[in-house]
Amino acid sequence: MSSSRSKPKNKPSKLARAHVVGAPADQRLDVSVYARRIQSDVPSTIALAKKIGPRVPKVPASVSAHGRAIADAAAALGDVWREVKSGSPDLRPLDTAVDRAWSAVHDRLAPWATLDDTKKTPLALRLLGVLYPTGLDFTQLPWNAQWAEGDKRLTQLRTQKLDDALVTLVGDEFVSNLRRRQAEYGRALGLDGTSDVEDDDAATKIAPLLQGVQQAIVDYAVQVAAAHNAESDGKKRKVLRAALKPIDDARKAAAPAAKTAAASTAAAATNGSATPS
Repeated sequence: MSSSRSKPKNKPSKLARAHVVGAPADQRLDVSVYARRIQSDVPSTIALAKKIGPRVPKVPASVSAHGRAIADAAAALGDVWREVKSGSPDLRPLDTAVDRAWSAVHDRLAPWATLDDTKKTPLALRLLGVLYPTGLDFTQLPWNAQWAEGDKRLTQLRTQKLDDALVTLVGDEFVSNLRRRQAEYGRALGLDGTSDVEDDDAATKIAPLLQGVQQAIVDYAVQVAAAHNAESDGKKRKVLRAALKPIDDARKAAAPAAKTAAASTAAAATNGSATPS
């Protein structure tokens, strides 16, 4: 008499499962994404290093070693940064003043572009294209990048001989205030050619240390991503994936600023090549 019970389905043996090496194809990470440095200023880079620290896995050993390298590099950068900043003025009030100056000019210029029955509307649109191709996004960039963007836009204004037009639509007081604040910003940052020897020495000290931390983060992230892809155990992959979260978050945060800077450059180049109307 035959049994009515169905035969159990075949399951892969332990030996067969052991031959499955690494993460499934649909869960693998693109290691090349982590091979690019996150361009950020000193405070942001140090903050990222501190966020990475508690998440560094103890195994594999190569990952743990690279995690310690980040901590050591960030500590060295922090020591020099504090030494430099101890003799430097607080630039936050000046940064706020520059932001407000750019906003004030924008807010007085933008309404002209909404009028249909005036000859000044095309001129207002052209000025907005030169000074604010992406709005006020550039005022949220890191200090050095913001000053560079502002200086580029004011240079475009002079090159296209639109200074008088801006004064006509906005008012001399607002334009003069913008130029004064922008110049003060450049001097404070040492970006207008007036920085003294001490400022140059500080930049010389900080730059390689900042790049060192950023590269240490790259080396660590590549190791973590590679270890994740080589790991078969789902729980261990989850730990490795979590270790990358601070870096993933920093990349997402940096992406809009990088996109804004690139768009501003492209728009400024286009406006610069336009023939005056």
